[in-house]
Amino acid sequence: SASVNVSYSIDEDQLLLVPLAEFTDEEVTVTAFNSFNNSIGDSFNLSAINEAPVILSELPTLELATGTEIVLNLDDYFDDPDSESSLAYAIGDVENAFISFQDNLIEITPSADGSFSVSIIVTDVLNAEAIFTFFGESTTNQAPNALKELEDFEININSGVFTIDFNEYFEDPEGLELAYS
Repeated sequence: SASVNVSYSIDEDQLLLVPLAEFTDEEVTVTAFNSFNNSIGDSFNLSAINEAPVILSELPTLELATGTEIVLNLDDYFDDPDSESSLAYAIGDVENAFISFQDNLIEITPSADGSFSVSIIVTDVLNAEAIFTFFGESTTNQAPNALKELEDFEININSGVFTIDFNEYFEDPEGLELAYS
């Protein structure tokens, strides 16, 4: 016999066990009996192995301007190899960053120029735990650069639309999209 945390069946002379999601260590008792109903019993311990959460893919090194934020969906980075259910997240050590955190979403804002890190504690439903750390670099956002000076233009009356491509004259050193007014 086994508890309600293990599904089992007997196929002739073999015991088939399937642990359920809430499976913990169990004692299993086996009774063998013959056609005269004589029997003998024995038991064994069945131990649960619960693997800790793992990284789905390599954690990116975050590169942000100081004071800007990034929002990460932690479900995109971590998985439970036992597939028991969804993971729970908590914030561990934080260096040089402000954190906003709800459910599986984390917003990271570097608080100063230089390196920053945020450790995430990932726990599955059976309390297997792993700690992973996002690392990043933060720099002060720099003003756009002029590639060349704007020149004077002449246009003919009634010549239609005259276009100036500002991307020929300005660039952002961090590669951010520029807006013009």
